[in-house]
Amino acid sequence: MSVLLLGDENLTFAGCLLQQLRAEGHGPKLTVTVTLAAESVREEVLQRANALTAAGVSVLFGASPLQLKTENFGSRFQEFVAVLPGLPFHG
Repeated sequence: MSVLLLGDENLTFAGCLLQQLRAEGHGPKLTVTVTLAAESVREEVLQRANALTAAGVSVLFGASPLQLKTENFGSRFQEFVAVLPGLPFHG
């Protein structure tokens, strides 16, 4: 199952989702987007990104949901999960 997780600014939801999908027996291909650039996030977020990457998750920094629409990401994923409450705060 390929899953696109949009807007997980601190990557905590991504970690929980990965654990849940694995517990259900899925071998997910998880891609997570963060709207902020890697240089703009706290060190703890970078550490989570490194842990997720080591677990086989693709983490994309500086990705806008509007940008993803124009790059045809939709055809690559079976499931979409949007975590968007941080978008208004971050502009």
